[in-house]
Amino acid sequence: MTSLAILGYIKTKFEDIMERRLEEDKEPNSGRGNRHHGVGGAGRFDNATSEFTSTFHSIDLPPEEYETQLQDYEAEVRNHIKVEQQLKLHIEVLQEKIDDLEKDKKEWEAKSTKEKAALEKKLKHSFQKLMEQK
Repeated sequence: MTSLAILGYIKTKFEDIMERRLEEDKEPNSGRGNRHHGVGGAGRFDNATSEFTSTFHSIDLPPEEYETQLQDYEAEVRNHIKVEQQLKLHIEVLQEKIDDLEKDKKEWEAKSTKEKAALEKKLKHSFQKLMEQK
C-alpha cells in the first residue's frame, strides 16, 4: 500500500467522523449541545469521555495493509532515531579528538617557540664569540 493510499484512508476516516459530528449537531436533542451545561466540572468530563468512547468505537478497524505500513514507518522512524544517536556519539568522539589535537598543537607551538628562542640566543652568543675572536 502506498503512502498516498494510506493518507487517502486517513482522510476518508476523518471525513466520516466529521460528518457524524455534523449530523449530531443538527439533531436538537443529541446531547452534544448540552454537554457544557452540567453542574460543576464532573459532568463535562463524563460527557466528553462517553463522546470520545462512542466516536472511538464507531471507527472501523484499519485494513491489515494499513497496519503493516504503519509498522514499517514506525520501524523506519526508530531506525532513524538510532542512527541519529549513533551520529551524535560519533560527533562527540570526533570533537574530543579535535580538542586533544588542538591542545597538542598549542603545546607543540609553545615548545617550538621556546626551542627557537633558545637556539637564536645560542647562535647569537656563538656569533658574538666569533666576532670577538676576530
